[in-house]
Amino acid sequence: MRSVTFTFNMEPTPKGRPRGRVAMSKAGKQFVQEYTPSATVRAEQLIRAQVQLEACGEFFEAHCPLRAVIEFVVARPPSVPKKRRWPTTKPDLDNTEKLIEDALERFLYSNDAQIVEVSKRKVYGWPPCIRLYLSEAEPEPDATWWQRMTEEACTATSYVHAGLRAADVKMAVLL
Repeated sequence: MRSVTFTFNMEPTPKGRPRGRVAMSKAGKQFVQEYTPSATVRAEQLIRAQVQLEACGEFFEAHCPLRAVIEFVVARPPSVPKKRRWPTTKPDLDNTEKLIEDALERFLYSNDAQIVEVSKRKVYGWPPCIRLYLSEAEPEPDATWWQRMTEEACTATSYVHAGLRAADVKMAVLL
């Protein structure tokens, strides 16, 4: 089973929504022109540049189901108390994941619809970065997957009672 691992040394950035502006054609007619916010374009370019340098031609074939494990490390602002363990502020997890998936499309895989399983989390840490593990998904029946995930959740809950963080245990189990 093939897999790739990347660490993108950048502040996790959410995927910006397309914007629209009214423009004028050469014929003098107005039309709406859509564009991607510049912060999104820069972040996607950074990710693609690093993938082109490090991937060495790795590419997952079309229709190959993929599994992604993503960790977003955000810097803890000085105003946040040390006892707060999880960043519950922006950027939100879904939009940040979308940036990664869209940036890697046509660079590591042909379509982000190939990603059939995702595990992600957002944590405080230094330096800010995005860690990505991408592999071929293991074929297994739906009932088996659900049983495995619920067993892992029960195991993680027992670790919490032992003083460990459930998210750390689940990330360790998935990797």
